[in-house]
Amino acid sequence: MRKRTVKALSTVVLVCLLSAGCLGMLTVTASPVSGTVTYAEKADVPNDVYWPYFDAWNADKEYQTFAIRFSAKSSFTGVYLMPYVEGTPTVGAALYAWDTDYATSVAGTARAEVSFVPELANPNERNDIAYHFDSAQAAGEYVAVFTVQGTQAFIPTKAKRDTSMAECYVAGNLIDVDFYGGLIFEDASADTFNPLGIVTWADKANQIDGSNANADLFWPYFDTWNAGNQQSWPDFAIHFSAGAPFTGLYLASYAEGSPEISVKLYAWSKDYETTVKGSAQVAATIQPEIQYNGDRNDLSFPLSDGLPAGEYLAVFTVKSASPLIPTKTKAASAYVECYMDANPIDVDFFGGLIFAGNADDLYLPVEKETVPFFETSKAAENETAIAIGDEYGIQFATAAPFNKLSMVCPTWTKTDTSMSWSLYQWAGSYEDSVAQPAIAAVEHLNIADGATLTLNLEQDAAAGEYLLVIKKISEGADSPGIYGFTGTSEYTRSYVNGEIYYDASPCLYVHCAPAENYYGKISVSNGTTEIPSTGDGSISLAILAAAVCLTSAAAVRRKRA
Repeated sequence: MRKRTVKALSTVVLVCLLSAGCLGMLTVTASPVSGTVTYAEKADVPNDVYWPYFDAWNADKEYQTFAIRFSAKSSFTGVYLMPYVEGTPTVGAALYAWDTDYATSVAGTARAEVSFVPELANPNERNDIAYHFDSAQAAGEYVAVFTVQGTQAFIPTKAKRDTSMAECYVAGNLIDVDFYGGLIFEDASADTFNPLGIVTWADKANQIDGSNANADLFWPYFDTWNAGNQQSWPDFAIHFSAGAPFTGLYLASYAEGSPEISVKLYAWSKDYETTVKGSAQVAATIQPEIQYNGDRNDLSFPLSDGLPAGEYLAVFTVKSASPLIPTKTKAASAYVECYMDANPIDVDFFGGLIFAGNADDLYLPVEKETVPFFETSKAAENETAIAIGDEYGIQFATAAPFNKLSMVCPTWTKTDTSMSWSLYQWAGSYEDSVAQPAIAAVEHLNIADGATLTLNLEQDAAAGEYLLVIKKISEGADSPGIYGFTGTSEYTRSYVNGEIYYDASPCLYVHCAPAENYYGKISVSNGTTEIPSTGDGSISLAILAAAVCLTSAAAVRRKRA
């Protein structure tokens, strides 16, 4: 697979394009040089070639400032442009770090200022002009502002097509025209430009030497498709939380032919299933331009009106026979959660959002750590299954917010048992806690043996102390259960019909926001009767030996970065 040469994307980093010591330019040449990469192709003659104020200048010979906003991804040694030039105009250029918008940016201190008279190979015509810095410059997002002194012409050239690699201004106002020009990169085969405003969740995956390149780079079904066994494409979806308004989506995907893609964007609500039952905030079918057939492509999906900060689910459906397969990230990220055919998958997605401006926290974590609220060593040595009789309670305390509880549940091969889970804020005693309205509740009906059951919250619950109450709601003698281990736990306190119980503890998982510490302190249960330990678990809650308990550290979903 060949390496892409231009327009690869990653996190936009605001760094200095010109150092304080580089206020002058070493040389000015009248032709582009090796390493030049332009934002887009130049406009063709006899089509419109120049920026809109050419005719205005021709009439009154007065100039307004013009400016180019751009973002370089790798180091470069100069700037290239092709203006229309007459005579020997004096041109001033000032470079500012981009900050939120044009006005804010130019209110800051210029990182570099220079004045020059261009040398012309073609007087009264378009000219190739390259400006070389004293030393290579670092990557960054900037706005370059040009002024022209006198009445002689220095007018920017248009690009052939729209591009997200440059944004253009006249007299401080954004104009709907693109600029033909670019940068002179140290290595033009490396990643060069960032589309403006794009920030990715994590770096893209790299091929590992000596391994399966497809498996390293793309989502799991690439090899299935490559072998000719993939006839249709699964939906893929991305759950994320934006900390600032955004104006589009970006993804890098393997593509062939002319794939047709449906994109739907939903406000996140509780879980995937609940979310997609709502109305899509954005829905569109797109046939993106594929620049590299049979390779990774950078694809952007602009939103006409943009969306506010918030938590969202983006669902992509490939509607054509041509493939479009998501790219993996280099490392796991807590800022994105991925789905394939509505099922969560243990792989991350290389992509991101196009933000309207800068913010301190562009992304907020959406994926939680799956934290065992039990001693995994005890569970491994003394695993057991707890059959739910009338009512079983679990008191626990967290030091971090959480949005889900889960446990693995046996039914001893039965398929007609059911139970309810209800979560309460702890109120000092079991009786006072259950007297309050439940924070969340769910009924699990006709449970499959060994199923992992969950209680999902509409929004994160704050760190604190809680009580989970489990009740059998199915008829008949057969009971559902939860896996656990014999004895007590430091992280939970068990109850049977409202009374403290010591003979067994649950294998409870709490899905917490990433934190240094997840465990709070369980308080004393006021006025609650204790059930003496029998040593054999023969009280109203039956304790049955079980062959399987999801207790080992390996059973916990991988820790996210």
